[in-house]
Amino acid sequence: MNMSVSYTIDRASSKRSIILQTAHRLFSEQCFGRAGIDRIIEESSVAKMTFYRHFKSKEQLIEACLEFEIENQISSINATCSQPHITSSIEKLKALYSWFIDRAFDLDNRSCIINKALAELSHLHNIHKIVICYDSWKFNYIQSILLENNVTNKETHHIFYGFLNSILMPYSFKPDWNSVVKQFDLTLINT
Repeated sequence: MNMSVSYTIDRASSKRSIILQTAHRLFSEQCFGRAGIDRIIEESSVAKMTFYRHFKSKEQLIEACLEFEIENQISSINATCSQPHITSSIEKLKALYSWFIDRAFDLDNRSCIINKALAELSHLHNIHKIVICYDSWKFNYIQSILLENNVTNKETHHIFYGFLNSILMPYSFKPDWNSVVKQFDLTLINT
């Protein structure tokens, strides 16, 4: 009996995952308004009832997609900044900078649903709250690295955070790391 319960839970989890991944892909390819529930259901190959068992509304599905994207980004940032060859805080900053640059020039990221949600759906309280929480996490993460480097000026924390975040904006520039070091006077940091 336990095996059938486990199988049922796995199947339900799998269906939810399929819906979520399909919606994420469709939301990435087009605006949120154009990716309708019927199309998501059709491309997920699930019954309408199955969809509504997992997501009560399109807004709830969008929230889940944003949380999915954010979890992936946080995991990616953590993995990037904790690689074995990174032995100092300045190397961690450089790795974080490279993560932002790589994301900006990755064709798949140009349709990042987080940016789209800000542009199209920031009027929806829960969606705005999810994005703000993620921005807060990024700021705190960047600030902690700067503090490890004895950069205590809070204004510098905000400027550096804004600088990194601006890299993900469409048509952003790509300064090399040495320019960043010079601009933010990171040469004073022990390397």
